[in-house]
Amino acid sequence: MRRLFGGDPVKRGEVPVKLADLENPPKQLMAGGRDAISAMVPVLEQRLTELHAYEELSKSTDGSF
Repeated sequence: MRRLFGGDPVKRGEVPVKLADLENPPKQLMAGGRDAISAMVPVLEQRLTELHAYEELSKSTDGSF
């Protein structure tokens, strides 16, 4: 069975409290230890590569308002 969450569950439970104390909390956070980060970094890098590959097509929808 695939784990949905990695890392220590007690430490993971402390994360929202730590985030609440931050002046500028992150918009997203991968809580789940090293496994979560190492799983998500390639996915996010691929999305960024794809975004750049189609940047001109995206910009082509600019309007003149």
